[in-house]
Amino acid sequence: MKGLFLAISLAFVLSTSSVSFADEKKSPEMMIEEGAKMIFEALDLVLKAIPQYKAPEILGNGDIIIRRKKPTEDKKEKGKAV
Repeated sequence: MKGLFLAISLAFVLSTSSVSFADEKKSPEMMIEEGAKMIFEALDLVLKAIPQYKAPEILGNGDIIIRRKKPTEDKKEKGKAV
């Protein structure tokens, strides 16, 4: 009985929210623009999650060291370049 009540209430909530969304009547161009913004924001988050690395260093004994950049270093470097 609880499951039936839960299913009916869930269906009601979903149907009312979709009806209110359909009543907004946004133009297709506006919807495409909003979708593109959402995609670019998601891509920005993905790129920020990927670790950044400095240029490789070759030591005298032949070892190669690739250091990871820290986010605070990026801000300091931007401040120096300006």
